[in-house]
Formats: sequence, C-alpha cells, structure tokens
Amino acid sequence: MNGQYVDVLSDCSAELQRICEWIEKNRFDSNVKFLISYATIKASGTIELVLKQILFDSLACDCKEENGSFLIKHLVEASFNATTGKIEQILEQMSKTWKKEFTTAVNGRTEKSDLNSLIVLRNQFAHGTPINSSIETITKYFDSGRWVLDALDAIIINPERGTD
Repeated sequence: MNGQYVDVLSDCSAELQRICEWIEKNRFDSNVKFLISYATIKASGTIELVLKQILFDSLACDCKEENGSFLIKHLVEASFNATTGKIEQILEQMSKTWKKEFTTAVNGRTEKSDLNSLIVLRNQFAHGTPINSSIETITKYFDSGRWVLDALDAIIINPERGTD
C-alpha cells in the first residue's frame, strides 16, 4: 500500500489508541461517550478518505488534467459511505474483474461485516442515535476497515492484472 495511505491510517490508529488509553483511565468521565462518538467519525472518515484516494490514484494515473478534475469532483469530493457494497458498486464501474476479485476476497470475512458495522454506527450517530459500542469495538472495526483497504489495494495495484 502507498506510504501516504499507510501514514494516514497509522495516524488514525495511534489517535484511537490514545483515546482508548484515556477512556481506560477515566471510564466514568462524562467525556467518554463524546470520545467514542468522535472515534467512530474519525475511524470511518479515515477509511473513506483512503478509499477515495486509492480509487482516484488508480484512475488518475497518466490522465489528462480535465479527467483528473472530473475524478476529483465525482469521486474524491463525492459523498458516500465506505461500505463494502459501495466499494463493489464503484469497482463494477471500473472493472468487472476487480469487482469480482474484491467480492471474493471479502465474502464471508468478519472484516467485511465489521467495516459495514462501523459505517452503520457513524450514520446512526449522524442521525441522532447515540453510539453504545465500546472504544475497543470501534478500534476493531477500524482495523477491519484497514484490512478491507489492503485487500482492495492489492487487487487494484497488481501490475499483472488488466482491466475490462
């Protein structure tokens, strides 16, 4: 995976770890719920950011400036949830082979359901429902999201693979 992506994901992971440590020392503090909500938004937002960048970088390589501008507006700046279903939809538009390989890689994996659960928590919070999950669960979901991104990245960057 691109070093820039790894750095963004590692920074988020380190921040989640610091939150986890603080919560462990202050379990009954009134800020715990706030920090868990923040961690949910941070984790899901970071996964979405890296996902969009992986997709953009794979499409924008050696493209015209106008095409790059189009991709920025319609992919990077687009609003969508980073669920595995959405990833499959986007991949199907890029390459049916990539979509098939991604689907095969994530099917039946707990990482798939964990990432989707993280996005559900984020959406519930965005619509006013409090998050009742632990920071450990949020961190686990984030780690699963990283696994999904690694699987996607391995499919997209494989130089022996063609597109269709």
